[in-house]
Amino acid sequence: MRVCPQCSSQFLGAVERCPIDGTTLVEQVDGLIGRVIGGRYRVQARVAEGGMASIYKARQEQLERTVAVKVLSRMLSEDPIHKERFLREARAANRIHHENVIDVTDFGETEDGLVYLVMEYLEGESLAEVVTRGPVTLSRAVEILHPVCLGLQRAHELGILHRDIKPENIFLVRRQDGGEGVKLLDFGLAQILGDKRLTTAGQVFGTPEYLSPEQATGAEVTARSDLYALGVVFYEMMTGRLPFTGSTARLIYQHLHELPKPPSQVRPDVPAEVDELVLRLLRKEPEERFASAREFDEALAACERRLASKRQAGQASTIRTAAGDVLRFPADTADKLACRLAEARARWEKAGPRRDARIGRDLERLEASIEALRRVQGDLERADRELREFLEHGRGTLDRLRRAVGELAQDEARARREIEGLRTALARAHAESQEAEGEFAQARAQLARLQRDDPGGVGTAIAFETAGKAARRWREAVAERESIERDLAAKNVELEEVRFQLGQFRGRIAALEVDATKAGEGGAAGDAGFYRRRVQDAQRMVAIQVDEAAKLVDSIERRLAGVS
Repeated sequence: MRVCPQCSSQFLGAVERCPIDGTTLVEQVDGLIGRVIGGRYRVQARVAEGGMASIYKARQEQLERTVAVKVLSRMLSEDPIHKERFLREARAANRIHHENVIDVTDFGETEDGLVYLVMEYLEGESLAEVVTRGPVTLSRAVEILHPVCLGLQRAHELGILHRDIKPENIFLVRRQDGGEGVKLLDFGLAQILGDKRLTTAGQVFGTPEYLSPEQATGAEVTARSDLYALGVVFYEMMTGRLPFTGSTARLIYQHLHELPKPPSQVRPDVPAEVDELVLRLLRKEPEERFASAREFDEALAACERRLASKRQAGQASTIRTAAGDVLRFPADTADKLACRLAEARARWEKAGPRRDARIGRDLERLEASIEALRRVQGDLERADRELREFLEHGRGTLDRLRRAVGELAQDEARARREIEGLRTALARAHAESQEAEGEFAQARAQLARLQRDDPGGVGTAIAFETAGKAARRWREAVAERESIERDLAAKNVELEEVRFQLGQFRGRIAALEVDATKAGEGGAAGDAGFYRRRVQDAQRMVAIQVDEAAKLVDSIERRLAGVS
C-alpha cells in the first residue's frame, strides 16, 4: 500500500506519483506488526492483503497457539455498513461451527477503531492454486466437493447463504498426520436469513465469474444461488477453465443469457454423466437446479459409483472378438474335455492289473493339456476385451473430438470478431486518455502558476478543484484503457488456446481415423494393430491346445474300448 503525503490518498500497485498533486508516494508502514490486538493476539506478519481487509499471522500468547487475524481496512472500519457486514461474517461462521467451515473464535475492535476477527490458522493451498495447474479427475473432484457440500448444507440449514463461493474460498488444509481437510472460507458476503438487509434492492455482490443469474440482476438469492456458483467451480475443476469469460458486463450477460459448453466439449474424456450434473447446477432458473447441497452431493457420489461400476463391468465381461473371422470354440470346451478325462480315468482305474501304463501317462498328458487350454482361453478373453475396449474408446473419443472441433471453430470465429471490436475500442480509449492527460497537464500548469502568483486566492482554489476533476477524468480514462487492454490480452490468450486445442484435437482425430480405418479393414495400424495381433496369437494358441487335447482324448478312449 502506498500513500500520498500531501493529500493522504492511498494506492495499490506500482503507482509512483499521486495523479492529483504529483507528490511522490511513500510506502505505508504496517503499524499492526508487532502489536498486541485485543490484549491477546500478538501480530507477527501480514500474510494476505485485499481491497477490503488484510490477514495477519498472530500468536495467541496465553494459549501459545498460532491464529489468523483478519482486520478490516481503516476506511471501511469507519463505515457502519461495512463494519456490520464484517462482524456478520464472524457471527455466521461461528454459528455454523462445522469441521468443513473455517472456525472463527473471536472478534472485536481495537482501541483506535479497527475491526478484526480471529480465525484458525490454516496451512495448505486454496482450490484456486489447484485448478491453476489444470483440471482434476472426477475422484479428486468428489474428494474436495463432498466436504464443501457438507459445510454448505450446514450453513443453509441455519439460514446462512455464502454468496461468494469460488476456488479462492475453498481451502485444502494440510494436516499434521499427512492427510487433507477441506474448509469453506470467507463468509464476508454471507446473508443470514431473518437479519436486517445490508444491501438495497438491485445491488450486486459477489465475484463476476461465479455470479448466479439472480445475483447478477440483484434479485432475491437462495441456497440454489450458492449451488450455481458451486457449479462454476465444478466446471472449472473438470475442464481447467471457466464456463464464461470476459469483462464484468460481458460475464453478467453470459450468466443471464448464454448456455455454457458441456465440459466434455472442452475436455473430451469427461463422461456424459458429469456433463449432466454440471449443467444442472448451471441452469438459469433456480428451481431447475439441485434443491440442496445434500442432493447434489448424493447425485455426485452416485455418478462416481455408476462410472466405477461400468469400468469394472467392462473389465470382467467376456465379449465376442473384434479381431476378425477366426475360428472360435465354445466357452465350455475345456469343461467337456475335462469330463471325458474323468470318465476315461475311471475306466482305466477299473481295469486293475490289466491297466496299460502308457494310457496312464497319456491321461496325465491330457490333464496338463486341458489346464494349458484353460490358461490360453483366459489369455484370449483378456486380449479380446482389451481390443474391443480400445476400439470402442476410440470411436467414442472420435465422436467427442469432432463435436469439440466444431464448437472450437465457432469459438475461434467469435474470438476473432471480439478482438476486432476490442481493438477499435482500445484505439478510442487511447485517444480519450491522451486528451484527458493533456487537459490535466494544462490544469496542473495553471494551478502551479496561481499557487506561485496568488497562493491564497479564489482562482487558486478553483484551479485546484479543476485540476482534481481533470486528474479524476484522466485516471478514469486510463483505467478504462487498461481494462480494455487486459480484456484484449485475455482474448488473445483465449484465441491462442482455442487454436492450440484445435490443432491438438485435429491431430488426434487424424490418428484415430487411421486406426479406425485399418481396424475396419482387418489391418494392423498403430495401437489397434498391437491389440489385434495379441488376439490372433491367443486364438491360434487356443486352436493348438484344443486340437492336441481332442486328439489325445480320442486316442485314449479308443484304446480303453479295445481293452474292455
